[in-house]
Amino acid sequence: MAYWEEIQSNKNFNKCPDNFREITEAGFAKSWFFTYSPKTVEHRQFKFEGKTGSFHMFNFHTGVGFAISNDYWEGKIRYFQYGCDHNWVEISQKQAIEEGIAHMGYQFHVNKCTKCGEIWSYDSSD
Repeated sequence: MAYWEEIQSNKNFNKCPDNFREITEAGFAKSWFFTYSPKTVEHRQFKFEGKTGSFHMFNFHTGVGFAISNDYWEGKIRYFQYGCDHNWVEISQKQAIEEGIAHMGYQFHVNKCTKCGEIWSYDSSD
């Protein structure tokens, strides 16, 4: 079952997402969190590193997400990323067609993650 289907079916309610890892504030500031809009937003409580935390989660269209959690007593905010740490490689129109992936021509770019196989396509209009 795909990650988004799990979210919609509530089968992963309050479950720690796959590949959940803490990132630095600088890493979060430079992330694509500030470039794209999340597909869904949710709140979960789950154990991470032996402690139960409260996480506001932002799920993006590529299956990658970001989470923010606060430590009330310490007065600190922690940042997290989850999902595949994608390694995007652009594939040609011929490769895309051979794999059954839509490719709209010259200004259209199709990228495939070498780790998980996720596809990310866009029209650059250049």
